[in-house]
Amino acid sequence: MAFLIIPIMTSDAQETKIISIGINGGDEYPYSVTERIERAIDNYSWVVNNTEYIFYTTIMNITCDYSLFDVQIIDGVTDELVKFIRHPLRPILNFKNFLNRKKLDDAISKDGCGFIGRCAGGWLPPEYDEPEPGGIVEYYLIDQNAFLEDIKTHVKIDFSILSQFFKMKYWLFNRPQPRLIENPGAIGLGAYSEYGSHYKYAINKTKNIHGYFVDLVNLDTTHAILKDYDGGTLYTLSMGGGCFPDKDLPSYVTALAYYPDECTNTNPKQDVAVWECRPVTTFLAQSFKELIQFVKDNIISILSVDDIPYKYRVLFEENEDAIDINKLISTVTSNTSWWYKKQNNEKIETEIQNMPAIIAFQHGNGRVVLSGPHIANNITTDKNAEIIDMYNPGFLKNSGKLGVNISEGLYHWKSGDSWLDYSDLVYNEDLYWY
Repeated sequence: MAFLIIPIMTSDAQETKIISIGINGGDEYPYSVTERIERAIDNYSWVVNNTEYIFYTTIMNITCDYSLFDVQIIDGVTDELVKFIRHPLRPILNFKNFLNRKKLDDAISKDGCGFIGRCAGGWLPPEYDEPEPGGIVEYYLIDQNAFLEDIKTHVKIDFSILSQFFKMKYWLFNRPQPRLIENPGAIGLGAYSEYGSHYKYAINKTKNIHGYFVDLVNLDTTHAILKDYDGGTLYTLSMGGGCFPDKDLPSYVTALAYYPDECTNTNPKQDVAVWECRPVTTFLAQSFKELIQFVKDNIISILSVDDIPYKYRVLFEENEDAIDINKLISTVTSNTSWWYKKQNNEKIETEIQNMPAIIAFQHGNGRVVLSGPHIANNITTDKNAEIIDMYNPGFLKNSGKLGVNISEGLYHWKSGDSWLDYSDLVYNEDLYWY
């Protein structure tokens, strides 16, 4: 990796070396935290042996010349996840995407560019560790993006709804096919993003409380990247990033940090119940059933909110009188969920415990660091925040929401005895550190 040397004299340093960093912000598929990442490291500097080093950052995308940068960072979902995919049955697109993969591969291995991939950015170079991934995301966005055959990753993840009804098939042609038995738990780590709480604060803009917080352990404190961390743990925010199984790591790969024994489904403060999506016909039938029940109970003659069953009463203003039947019908149908929790209280399985979370290795002339979690950002100061099922009576009583609509989240964070509500993200930013 070549540094741009600029002869700048300072009181503490005899020369300055600029380290240029390209942070991938996407183009057609932009990633939401790119600017926050750039702000954190742009113009960061330090002095070693009379030499000052400075990070200079540039927001980039797949069309850029990667070799212009000393280091490239992909921190989450971005264009490469779609524009690297192999398409054997579409020769032109397949060749185009091959060139896209080759461009990044060459920038690292031949030009000596460093590469840091976090979360979905860490899906790109390695292959999936199973020969036939079961999930559609696992196959297309991970296995079919790979250009490093020796490096393997394991990520149990897929989209909601899609993964419940479809899986990959591997006879004749590799393609999705309907499941004979529905499997809503196939969403895996995707639940920690898609089930999360959302607050819409402007047109087409939302803030979120999602992901899970994890202290990585077994840090390799002899390694230059982690040698100055204190306490043997590294606090991170994780969503859809996976792990890099020990058994598949080549000898030239260093595992820098591991997921702990207790995280996600093995941590009682982070486990998430599996929710199933109702088919449209079931959803409509359930709404109709609720309305018929109102008629049977003569609830059409309601004059006061106090006469409404409790589960709907909390959705109206206290002591509100003269209930309009249209408002009542709208309230019932809008809160009849497409989603319901599996009766056996099945938990989302993630399969990451005790596995390497961050690895580093040499690839040709360049260095690569792959990480399942993100750096710590948007995290509450209370590390013991719990994921609490929003169907919980306590949430219903305190929030006045039924909490069964995926647009508002299927789980909710609780810090101590207090609920972290949507307004916390907008009006109480002191509760968070960035």
